[in-house]
Order: sequence, then C-alpha cells, then structure tokens
Amino acid sequence: ETANTETSESVEVTTEMITEVTTSETIEETTIEGITDALNKLPELPPVVIVFPVCTHKFMGCDIDYIYRVLNERFPDVIFVKAFMDPIMQKRGTSPDQRLRKAMSDIIPQMPVNPDVTAFVGCDIAASENNDIRILLTKNNRIIRDTAACKTLEEYLSIGEAERLICQYPAGLLATKTASARLGREYFFLPLSFDYKMIEEEISSLKLDVPDGFFEDGKKACEEELTILKELIKDTPVAIDYTAVPKPLSFARFLLSNGINVRTVYLDAIDGIAVGSVVENTGRPLSIPVGEELFITGDNQMIYYPRPEHAIISYDNKIMHHAIAIPEGEGRYVMNR
Repeated sequence: ETANTETSESVEVTTEMITEVTTSETIEETTIEGITDALNKLPELPPVVIVFPVCTHKFMGCDIDYIYRVLNERFPDVIFVKAFMDPIMQKRGTSPDQRLRKAMSDIIPQMPVNPDVTAFVGCDIAASENNDIRILLTKNNRIIRDTAACKTLEEYLSIGEAERLICQYPAGLLATKTASARLGREYFFLPLSFDYKMIEEEISSLKLDVPDGFFEDGKKACEEELTILKELIKDTPVAIDYTAVPKPLSFARFLLSNGINVRTVYLDAIDGIAVGSVVENTGRPLSIPVGEELFITGDNQMIYYPRPEHAIISYDNKIMHHAIAIPEGEGRYVMNR
C-alpha cells in the first residue's frame, strides 16, 4: 500500500498491477522488481512508500539494506519507510507497533533548531485541544507540531526543527528516543496518567510558566465530569479494553476509586508482580515514591528479588502475581523461554 501524503489519499497496489514481475533467482531481486513494477504502474509516484517485508525475508536471510539502496537509486524522489510485517516476532523484544512507529519517525530529517517549536511524537492520535500540556505550550507562545496532526509531508518533515520532543504514548517511546538521539534533541516521556500528582509532576518537568490555579482548576473540572458520568451510567458494569487507553489498569483503578462500577479489564498476556513503595525513593532501579505502585514484568526486570522498600499489593485480600520468592542466601535457575 502506498500513501500520498500531499493529498491524504491512499493508493492500493493490487495483484493485477504486479503481474509482470521479472522472474529472478534471489528474493532481493524479486522484491525489488515487484515494488518497481507496482510503482511504475501508478499514475504518479507517491512521495512516501511504506515497504513491508514479511517473515519469509527473515527466514531466507534477505539483504534488506541492499533492497532499499537499489530502490533509492531507482526512485530518488520517493522516501521509503523501512517497515516490517513480522507478527512472529511480536513476543520478543520490541513489538511490531513500536518498530513501525520508529520506522515512520526515521524519515524526519535533521534541520536547524527552532527554539520556539515543540513537537508531540510517537502517537497516532493527535494531542487534543484540551490536553493540559498543549494548553500550556500555547500559553507560553510555543509553536506546536504533532506527528498525528500533519496534513502534508512537508509539515511532517518540519518536525525536524523542533527543539523538544514530547511522547505521551508508551508504544511511541522507542521512536521518540531514537529521533532524539539522531537529531540531538531533548525529549520528554510524559505518559498519559490518571493520577493528579503524577500529572502535575510531568507538567512541571517541562519548566513552563503555569498560571495560578491551573492544577486546581483542572482537578475540579475532572471531578465535575466524573459526577456527570456517574449520574449518567449509575451502576452500569463497565469493561475496559487495553487497546482503548495506554494504562488500562491505572484507568480502572481511577474509575473504581471514583465510584464507577468497573467489572472487567481486557488485557494482552501479562505476567508480573504488583508492588508498592513503603519508603522514600532510594534511587535504585525500580525505586518509586512512597504510596505509588509498580507492576513488574519480565520486560523491565527479568528476575525480581524482594526488597525491604517494597510491599506486595493485594487485591480483595489476595496476592495476585506470577513470580517466585527467592529467600536470602538461596538461588534459582531461571530460563528465559
């Protein structure tokens, strides 16, 4: 599939368009000739093409870099995004979603820095007009760019002039970190939160001028909307899907603490242990402020040893986790399967 970002239209490459692919002995040549044939049959070349090699390319040891070198030589006016259709790899390392976001940010070019520009990156939904950070950036006379709100390719590429990059969506963090390192820009990971204190800390980290009463007014507005919601749905059972919000369990806890009858949270496979901090932040890995919770999985800590500053969190008087306690002085043989 190719996308024309100038007109926000997409062009579907059908099988009929690639019937005359040149037969070749290597998968590299087959891929190159197939893409070439498809592009040559379009009415006009799109400015950007997202290429999705598949599992077979990995199984056969395909030289992906060679494919892109040849395509760039044949179509110098086209930007090729190096994506991958590899669902077989989704349970190890970064997810296909994370890698695609990174691939799309990799085409943002190095540009002279504009200190007035701040960009939201890594999310496929634009920061809304009532986003607290967006509101404060506007009040501080900052120019706002957003990868999810760009109408043209030029607008998207102009994100390269941003002095600051802000990521609010966890799956976009890899793309943000990579762009930050490549462009030499400062980035802030400020994930969407359902905790008033965390929201205030995230906003404060940007060192913007915050009007008096801004946080108090925001909390009051949120509580007013919650009151309206409770009156509207009353005791209706609520289900939350993990694809709807980046932190479904935090969202569920927030709603429950405000009287909303959350009964079900649909999640992807999650194995881990929930802990809370009982002492001040020690500065060690996995340290968190007193009163906050941390859900530890194999993704962020392959082996977790009990700590005196952590307390295991119970739900309905039950300890719910998938873990093994290792007594002091003993060891366990652990396989990462």
